[in-house]
Amino acid sequence: MKKNQLKFLRSKNFRSKNFKIELSLIILLIVGSVTFSPILKNSFINWDDPAQLLENPLVRGFSARNLGKIFTTSVVSEYHPLVTAIFFFEYHLFGPNPYPYHLHSLILHLINGWLVFFLFYRLSDKIPVALAGSLLFLVHPFQVQAVAWISARKDLLFICFYLASFLSYYFFQSDKKKSLYLLSLLFFICALLSKALAITLPVILLLWIYSEKKRITSRELKGILPFIFLALTTGWFALRMQVVREPGSAAHLDFSFENVILMFGNCKFYLLHLILPFNLSPIYIFPKSINFWEPPFFFSFFLIFSLLIGLWLYRGNRSLVRGAVFFIITLFPVLRFIPFAGVEVVAHRFIYLSGAGLFYIGGWIFYRLMRQGPRRIRRYGIIILWTAIILSLAILSAHRCRLWKDSPTIWNEAIKKQGKSELFYHMLADYYFKRGNFQETIEFCDRSIIVNPAMAYSYLLKARAQLILGEREEAKNTFEEYILVLNKLGRWEQARREEKQLKKFMKVF
Repeated sequence: MKKNQLKFLRSKNFRSKNFKIELSLIILLIVGSVTFSPILKNSFINWDDPAQLLENPLVRGFSARNLGKIFTTSVVSEYHPLVTAIFFFEYHLFGPNPYPYHLHSLILHLINGWLVFFLFYRLSDKIPVALAGSLLFLVHPFQVQAVAWISARKDLLFICFYLASFLSYYFFQSDKKKSLYLLSLLFFICALLSKALAITLPVILLLWIYSEKKRITSRELKGILPFIFLALTTGWFALRMQVVREPGSAAHLDFSFENVILMFGNCKFYLLHLILPFNLSPIYIFPKSINFWEPPFFFSFFLIFSLLIGLWLYRGNRSLVRGAVFFIITLFPVLRFIPFAGVEVVAHRFIYLSGAGLFYIGGWIFYRLMRQGPRRIRRYGIIILWTAIILSLAILSAHRCRLWKDSPTIWNEAIKKQGKSELFYHMLADYYFKRGNFQETIEFCDRSIIVNPAMAYSYLLKARAQLILGEREEAKNTFEEYILVLNKLGRWEQARREEKQLKKFMKVF
């Protein structure tokens, strides 16, 4: 080590900077732990938790064969084998006790907060920017779904490895150590095995290199090629294992006018709710109709184009451009330009990573305000204002954590915020059925069917509840209605299989 480097390490400036970094990490740890501690009292919910964990045969069966099969099998139409493998070990260590799973999610979120801090610090070289931005990332109400919902573990895990891969590559660029490059590649593989949305990392790396050097050399491009190959391979494999929205269709890019309108609407939703995180719903369902002339969609175009114009006008501001580009690139895969299966058109967890770009801009704004005006205002007024914002967001997040307490709480909150939905009523019916409350099951199945007479599975669940209650004739009529709905939906093969099952049910009961 050179003498000037040793001298710097012994200097007061270095010790002071190290102290500030350590203090920042402690602040992040305390604020994040207190904000999200309510999740430790939460239970499982019947939204993917049974399929991914509690009733997943790959998780419940402790064998080397099951562990190997995890890496070639999709779960709930998604490919995230590393998450399932972790669930595999957790289940056989802790069983169906929700506390350890929630604790693991909380720890991952805190680690992600630290990684975001180091990322922001390396990009800005300013501790106030890093602390202010990472606090926003840590306590924003949009993060609650990813942390409080056990089945959203994939979002926490893939982002942990995603950020670790980026930081490893960052240090590789300065130190040129091959071990850092291999570590970055390993973290990227783990991110891809946690969730396919990690495919955006090679693009982010290339854009970061270009922003630093204003060019990309052939050597640097060669170093990114393995990342690109892994991203394309995993992306293709994940698409093959996904179930798309329309049965029988193939995964494809959908840039139809309707889907483009929807994509703009999604952008507007995320931007507005990130800035004003109020009146949030735990779950958002797919809209039944999309019309460009409806105010929400019409306004989306003007909002997005206005922001793009503003970005162009301030293109000389490096921090603003970096944050905005990161947000756009990482957001693009979740805008539903590929029509995957699922009722959620938007979800808070979808931008657990993307939001970091806007939070970086938020940290930069905080720093700029600190640098302007008289010293007293800069030191006290802005800090007090920012502290009030962070505390307000933390209180909102802590309240939202309690909304994920159990299935009835989350579905009733969704009905309160989103209105009547066949899905929400059906999930409540499913919850009561599994707890042996069959009258409540029938009641919520009826509500689901009233909202949407084509909700086939509500008929099936209702028929099963009626059979258990000994209402044989009513169950037979409900089952016949179920088969009729399947035929109307064009699911003839399933309808034929169910007709055969009907006779077996009648004999058993």
